[in-house]
Amino acid sequence: MREKAQKLIQKKLVDIFLPESVKMRTMSIAEALREGLAEEMRKDKDVFLIGEDIGLFGGSFQVTKGLLDEFGPERVRGRQP
Repeated sequence: MREKAQKLIQKKLVDIFLPESVKMRTMSIAEALREGLAEEMRKDKDVFLIGEDIGLFGGSFQVTKGLLDEFGPERVRGRQP
């Protein structure tokens, strides 16, 4: 019952703060992070990522999955643990 109430409150808050023209998508935190990183990397050619295990394997939670293919090894630099 509590979960149902929380969903109802969340829907009401969304209705209050977002106009009807705004379309919301549901995604995981990893997907949101990946999308944000890619968006900034597309906008600014000086942005790059560096970290352990982010290149070939896409990181522990797959946050950087696909970014190596899109931006190349010069901008997505991972190192093996």
